[in-house]
Parts: sequence; C-alpha cells; structure tokens
Amino acid sequence: PAQSQVLILADLAESEANAAAHVLATLFRLYAFETVELSPFVLGAGQEMPQASREGLIVFTPGCFAQREFVVRLLIASQRRMQMLPVIADDDFQVPSGDTLTLCLRSWDCEREMLEEATSIVKRLFVVIAINLNVKRATSSVLEIASRSLAERLSAKRGSAQKQRNAAPRGQAKYSDE
Repeated sequence: PAQSQVLILADLAESEANAAAHVLATLFRLYAFETVELSPFVLGAGQEMPQASREGLIVFTPGCFAQREFVVRLLIASQRRMQMLPVIADDDFQVPSGDTLTLCLRSWDCEREMLEEATSIVKRLFVVIAINLNVKRATSSVLEIASRSLAERLSAKRGSAQKQRNAAPRGQAKYSDE
C-alpha cells in the first residue's frame, strides 16, 4: 500500500461502504490494473494516507459525512490535489445540499473553515457523474463493467492531474490524518 497511487476512501464504520470498498479493490485487481502502483487499496481505519497516492475512489453512503475520519481524509485528498471519482454504494445516498452537509459536519463540531472546504469539495466532486455501485444488488457483469469504467476514467484524468500538480504552488498542509 505505501507505493500505491490509487486509494479507496470509505466510511469503514458502515458495513455497506466497507463491503463496497473491498469489492471495488478486488475488481480493480482482477480487471483493471496490472501494476502494484496502480492497484487500488482500501485505506483502513486509522491508517495514514500514503504520500504516493495520486488518485482516489470515494465511496459514498448515507451518513458518511457524519464521520470525522471520512471527511478529514476527503480534505487531505483534496489538499494533495488528488484526482477523485465518486462511487455511490447505497441507493439511499443523496448528494447533500449545503444545509444537509452543514448539519452532518456539525454533528462532530466541525470547524467553520473545514465546513466551507468540505462543501466546496462535494460540489466539485459531484460535477462528475458518479458511478452507482450497489454491491448487494449488482450482478458480476455489472460490477465488472463499473470497475472497468472507473479505471478508464482514472486513466483519462491521469495526464491532466500531473499537469495541474506540476503547475500548482505547494502550500502548508492544513489537515493531517494523525
């Protein structure tokens, strides 16, 4: 995992998100990537985000924004200018409005700056069409197609992301997963 450039972020306290993240990682290993660096791994609870990570699959489920660790990791990924693709793993998930997101984040006393940044990230993330991957109901062929589609989308973003990182000034890290 330390050399992996692709990670999967999920609310691991929620069983549906945990299952979807691990199924997605397995599917990518089977169908999409051939090198260790490009094989995604699920970032475990309390595990530090590797510096080598450049891309992320973000698994969304109801309640994920009420989990501090999930939101902080999302902020760190954005701060590092990682390319992120949204994956909706539960049919009950709804992209939160500003008010809904504010209520979720305030459930764990989120600071104002963090709240504003998280709201901005969510808006940017869902400009991209999310992949719906309900692992409970999907057939194996649907899961294969979804994983291949995500892999293609990550590959397409790879070149533009490198250009953005090279052009962007490096700042002081605001968030830490410690």
